[in-house]
Amino acid sequence: MPWIPTNKHVYHAIYSEHEEKLSIFSTYSNPTGDDHVGSGYPEMRTQWGFKGADFPIIKCIGTKKNKEQKEYDYKHWIFMATKDDSEWGCDCE
Repeated sequence: MPWIPTNKHVYHAIYSEHEEKLSIFSTYSNPTGDDHVGSGYPEMRTQWGFKGADFPIIKCIGTKKNKEQKEYDYKHWIFMATKDDSEWGCDCE
């Protein structure tokens, strides 16, 4: 999927404007880094999309370098759907 890095202001603007219309598409929480599935470091991931949509539109990943770090470092992305991603029904031409 083509994710484009964005900043927290764009992410939060989309989320705030459409909060009631959004649904979680995927989420992963590993606040201790001990689940043996992820990176081995504390991290939180969430993808949001419109209810009933086929794709998420925004995602956020928060990571810590170690358990002692108090605040997460966040990165944000916005999804760019293209015709080649899937048969998602857009007549884009």
